[in-house]
Amino acid sequence: MITTVSRITAAALLAIAPPLLGAGPAGADPAVIGLQTGDDGRTIMVSPGDEIHVRFFARKREHDLWTWDIPVSSRPDVLYQTHSATESNGDSSATYRVVGTGLGDLTAHRRCGVDEGYTCPPVNLPWKVLVFVR
Repeated sequence: MITTVSRITAAALLAIAPPLLGAGPAGADPAVIGLQTGDDGRTIMVSPGDEIHVRFFARKREHDLWTWDIPVSSRPDVLYQTHSATESNGDSSATYRVVGTGLGDLTAHRRCGVDEGYTCPPVNLPWKVLVFVR
């Protein structure tokens, strides 16, 4: 025999289960998330099917050029890279499709290149975003 309390508990569980299991509304379009240099250190929440676009812009100064390598996923089983490119001016970009659940991160590094007779500062500038897939 199902009591009123059991029905209320079951209804409450059904109401909260889809967000906990990562299911969105039926027919919901995947989200497209854009990330850039200023997003370093962020944590983002995404869902399976979403796309993440990362775009970095090189920085040219008088005698040096700071370029970006292509971002890398720590969990290709969660964040699968579908596109990547580097441009001759030092810009880079990548696109990831969210294919699993769990935690992963995207990392990249900015590097220095200089004209002849100049030196780069002894620094490697990392970039990282933590991705939580619900």
